[in-house]
Amino acid sequence: MASGSARSWHVVGAAVHLLLGTANLLFWQFFILTGTLAAGYVTTGLHGFFVFAHLAALNTIRWQVLAR
Repeated sequence: MASGSARSWHVVGAAVHLLLGTANLLFWQFFILTGTLAAGYVTTGLHGFFVFAHLAALNTIRWQVLAR
């Protein structure tokens, strides 16, 4: 039961970070206009990293469930 709950939260986490990273890209002009381009690179990169981290965690959970 716990693996199902963890799986759900990793899906939610990946979706949220994908949404936020996409929003950063769509509103990239805001970073340019406000002179915060470095913050844009960092935050967008971190959102991308967290998407892949959640997907890796999902893959690990999947293999643990299959191994049972």
